[in-house]
Amino acid sequence: MALDTSNLATKWLGFRNMTETISGYDPGHFHAALLLVQRNPRVSQTIHVYAPAGPDVEKFITLIENFNSRTDDTTDWLLDCHNSPNATDALEAMVAERPGRIVILAGRNGDRLALMLSPPACPWR
Repeated sequence: MALDTSNLATKWLGFRNMTETISGYDPGHFHAALLLVQRNPRVSQTIHVYAPAGPDVEKFITLIENFNSRTDDTTDWLLDCHNSPNATDALEAMVAERPGRIVILAGRNGDRLALMLSPPACPWR
């Protein structure tokens, strides 16, 4: 039995033209922003940020604004910030809304590892 490849090119081109949406959960570390240092045409311009209000998310926002305003390799990210009273509420909002298939979990490692291994709170598994 031969492998049917008649539709393979169409499927591949469809995948290549797909745009992904990124969410950032409590980006309390500059590594979260480093993932956005360059614009990628396969990533939606809008980045959804779920975090408690405070200095950590403010630093992240400032870094993204700097990427957007530099003269060389300017990015054009739009931040859709969902501020919550605490990290738990931010996570619950992100899980409920599911704005995209990619999540940036850069931050304090202890909490992030538990999130990646926890099936109930981990919609991207």
